[in-house]
Amino acid sequence: MNWSRYSILHLCTPNGGTAATTYTDELVMGSLFVAGNDMQEQDGKVNYRAYQVFGRSEDRQAYTFHLFDSFGANPASPAHGSWKDNVLNLEQDSYTASYLLPLS
Repeated sequence: MNWSRYSILHLCTPNGGTAATTYTDELVMGSLFVAGNDMQEQDGKVNYRAYQVFGRSEDRQAYTFHLFDSFGANPASPAHGSWKDNVLNLEQDSYTASYLLPLS
């Protein structure tokens, strides 16, 4: 299963403006993981790319999130977390994030 998303972001940078981001996700490795590619464009040029993998660690009984991006600020270890309702709460050594994923 593959799916795509698209968004317009208002950038919090000195130059401001907007950027268009295309997200492409797919189930991989026998549907054990979701792998995603993000590509952000501003003024017709790609200015950011990211690759992420969502999965589940049975050893830790937690969901995992690995992020690799073109800025090179990639964490040394994945974020781990759990679901509460339709929110995936993830924690990593350097950040805490919540992802609201509308499910039906």
